[in-house]
This record gives sequence, C-alpha cells and structure tokens, in this order.
Amino acid sequence: MRTENYMTKAFGASEITRELFEGLPCPICTDGITDKQMQELADSVEAEVRDRYPEVADKMFELWKKEERTDEEQDFLDFECDQAEELWWDMVEEIAVGEIGMKYYEDMD
Repeated sequence: MRTENYMTKAFGASEITRELFEGLPCPICTDGITDKQMQELADSVEAEVRDRYPEVADKMFELWKKEERTDEEQDFLDFECDQAEELWWDMVEEIAVGEIGMKYYEDMD
C-alpha cells in the first residue's frame, strides 16, 4: 500500500524518493520497489557521481538538502555542479530502469 511515508522516504545523500520517479515528465512506476532496492539505487548513483566529479559531489548533495541557501551556495550549485547534476539525473534513470527493473508507466501493459 502506498502511504505518504512510502512515497517520500528519502534514500542516500541525494535523498532519492519514490515520489521523484512518479513525478518525472515520463513517470516511472515504483510499485513493488523495496527500500533495499531504493537504497542500492541511491548508492550506485552517488558512487558514479562521486567517481566522476569528486570535487563537487559531496557539497552538491549537502546543499540539495538545505531548504535555504546563501547566494554563494546557490551560485556553487548553479555554476559548479551542472555536469554533476546532469550525470546524477542520467544515472538515476539509467539505474532505475536498467538495473533495478523499474518501468515507465507508458511501457506497462
């Protein structure tokens, strides 16, 4: 059963949620995806981003969690993290569909 906590429970330093997948322009179904799978997804995505962008990854994940940012922090996200953030989105989708086995709603029978 889907509850708010089920949908909004955050995984990893980048706080990936099931709600994130359901809210994409091309939504991905999270029914049946366990917490363990969500944590594995977060771990894999974050490891890839840290491997390719070690100089910005941890600070980027830390700043994503903040509700309010200074101008300097926002500038860091806006100007220093573009490639890392783009990789994060690509890896989230690639690992969710390719490795975890999530499906786009449009591809479901």
